[in-house]
Amino acid sequence: MANLSDVDFSFIRYANVWEDADNLLQALAVPEGGRIFSIASGGDNALALLLKNPRQLVVADVSHVQLYVTELKIRAIEQLCHAETLAFLGFRESGDRINCLSRIKPFLTLPCAAYFTANSDLIRDGIIHAGKFERYFSLFRRYVLPLTQPEKNIEGLLRLKSPAEQRRFYAQYWDNWRWRLLFKVFFSRFVMGRLGRDPKFYAQAGHHTGRAIHKRAERHLASASCQTNEFLHYILTGRFGSGLPVYLRRENFETIKKRLPVIEIVRDTAENVCGRQPFEAYNLSNIFEYMPQDYFEATARKMAVHIPGGGRLAYWNLLVDRRLSRAAPQLFGHDASLSERLTGHDKGFFYQTFIVETRLPKTVCFENTKPATFFLPSNS
Repeated sequence: MANLSDVDFSFIRYANVWEDADNLLQALAVPEGGRIFSIASGGDNALALLLKNPRQLVVADVSHVQLYVTELKIRAIEQLCHAETLAFLGFRESGDRINCLSRIKPFLTLPCAAYFTANSDLIRDGIIHAGKFERYFSLFRRYVLPLTQPEKNIEGLLRLKSPAEQRRFYAQYWDNWRWRLLFKVFFSRFVMGRLGRDPKFYAQAGHHTGRAIHKRAERHLASASCQTNEFLHYILTGRFGSGLPVYLRRENFETIKKRLPVIEIVRDTAENVCGRQPFEAYNLSNIFEYMPQDYFEATARKMAVHIPGGGRLAYWNLLVDRRLSRAAPQLFGHDASLSERLTGHDKGFFYQTFIVETRLPKTVCFENTKPATFFLPSNS
């Protein structure tokens, strides 16, 4: 049985969550006072789900360091005002981050406080820039992008303009042979596996990763929606521009601050946590595409035992097509219309599909399903 137990989770892989929280909030209908499960990763989307007003939000990851990042963001929001939080995390310039850490540190767990004390450079530089995936984008900006585009083209691509003007700009100024070639090489399975994520994350993927991601990028960069996409702004400029993740938008900040006490942080796999208690809504990131097909099907049946009828699930496919409703059609229903609509304007344009599904009424029981032990990485 395949597993990712030998993947190194001792460092920050994702300082931000590169999955569209706006889509997630539209996908997951949660009854008032319901319970939500979320993969942690960098914590962003778990925090955004507090806007659903759950009575319990369980946030899990197999990486203790990803949980430290999540905890740090929670305590920053709890102890700092909105402007201070933006500056401390790295969304705004600041020379006072270490002092802010000293204010937050008494409220952190001892292991988390020790980690960031020992790695204070991550705080000083802004934690949102500290992940391996963020450094991968930095390499792209520094070494690849300048070989394909002059600075004025980056500004021109992101400048507000009509959809027709955006298409013309992309075709006339951006889409050159150097861009196509170097993009495909840099976002190939080989390069991305070693510099951006981990080679083991691609065990189920095909060999044309760069080509597939280039096609998705081409569609998005030729559309006007790219102009306001904070993910793309960061990839091309190292800044999120005028946009902010859902959990840090001014209109959401105080609501999220007030609801922080319902969060429970757990270091474990998704399947273990979901096997201990039911939830009405599930943010499952893109965990399923790391599994071999037969193992994925077994996991679908195992998880279904504990998901209440009507429970909503949302997850992404990056390179491997996985769908619970195909693996166990008698247990899960696919919301094709909503999935297609949300995929069409997903800010995580590099993803293949965004999937929204529902647990069907419980007519089948798989209580004897063999327990799963697959280690699930978080995010993208």
